[in-house]
Amino acid sequence: MSFDIANDTLLGIKDLCEKLGISKSTLNRIRRNDIPNQTPFPQPTVWLGHGDSPRWSSKVINVWIHNQAQSHRERKFAQENHARMGNAENCNEPIDF
Repeated sequence: MSFDIANDTLLGIKDLCEKLGISKSTLNRIRRNDIPNQTPFPQPTVWLGHGDSPRWSSKVINVWIHNQAQSHRERKFAQENHARMGNAENCNEPIDF
């Protein structure tokens, strides 16, 4: 995805932390993909300065947030179905009186 400065903004680490409501250390864990069942975090759109200041397109981050939420909903739905199926299987077992 190319960056269009007229229709997008660049977010730095501090901006991302504020947007996501997380600490810098948590952002670093997310960037390293150290969190299970996480949609991979996007690579920086550009690096400013001497390559030590990453910036991400706000549109790319919004897509990542949407995908994270979708993935979370799908996992939750699968867990609920698994739990229901487990309970349904238990209902078919004979009961001793």
